Amino acid sequence: MKTVTQEQVEAAIAKELDYKLGPKTCAVVLTLKNGFEVTGTSACVDEADYDHQIGVRLARQKAIDQVWTLLAFELQSLMAAEGEVTAIPKDVMLDNLQREAAALRDAAERLQGTLEGALAEGQQTAPPTAEAKADEGDDEV
Repeated sequence: MKTVTQEQVEAAIAKELDYKLGPKTCAVVLTLKNGFEVTGTSACVDEADYDHQIGVRLARQKAIDQVWTLLAFELQSLMAAEGEVTAIPKDVMLDNLQREAAALRDAAERLQGTLEGALAEGQQTAPPTAEAKADEGDDEV
């Protein structure tokens, strides 16, 4: 089973910065190896309770959660490109395709029967052309 690991998440991070924003808010910016940035923030209610280390830990975890999502999306895209996964489970998709194929076969058989019946009765006629319609109008005086 393919999955994203904690090691992959940590390995994707190229740079990490943390900031104190105001008297009680902390932000962490993670720059990934491809240059993409994700952020996480944390804040306390009372600025007297602000602890930068706790703020960094909480904000970093929020940013890390985004990295997990991004790496999972990337893995899912690679697997889909290789035909390993689809939005619909393969067994459900196969059942749907088989039902649709059966319905198309039934419709084709009914159409063929209708056409054969019309041919047998001599009912198949081509619609008159514009030229034939014009000729009919010439007979009137």
